Amino acid sequence: MKTVFHIGDIVKIVNPEIFIRVGYPLGLENVREELDKYDSHITVLMNITDMPWYNSGAEYKIRAGIKRSLGFGILARRKFGGNARKIYTQKYDFFVTEEDIVKEMVVIGKKIVRTGTRDTYKDSEYGGSRAYLDKAKSHVILTLRKLVNELGYKKEFQPTYLIEDKNVEKLKSQDA
Repeated sequence: MKTVFHIGDIVKIVNPEIFIRVGYPLGLENVREELDKYDSHITVLMNITDMPWYNSGAEYKIRAGIKRSLGFGILARRKFGGNARKIYTQKYDFFVTEEDIVKEMVVIGKKIVRTGTRDTYKDSEYGGSRAYLDKAKSHVILTLRKLVNELGYKKEFQPTYLIEDKNVEKLKSQDA
């Protein structure tokens, strides 16, 4: 039976595979260098509006929005690198001490993400095709924070970690 985690549960990390993102093989970070080539073109576009963008917070936000939109266009043209939507993780061994005991953490949040293979089907009701995930699977991603703050920071400044529920073990329930 699968363990259900609740906010406030105390857990230990048994496999330090930290969640990075869920999605298709190519993401915006894969086209960032290519987007930087278009900075001068973006400046021309922004100057067309004849607004005083320079040295304002709005300039950065608008430039970032244009780059993000262009990035998604490039990714769509490359079909996001494939049809497999999966979880990307990175192993962090600093959670493991000399005795091979993983530090205790408290669950402060959780979310559900879905993986599978992107596919389409003909939708006669709407006269087109719709995308869906074939062989879809749901995964619970927990947000964890150290139980005891060794550095003396206030709770709101402590780092948080995202990890799939299969990589942790429940030590104590919130209501225990």
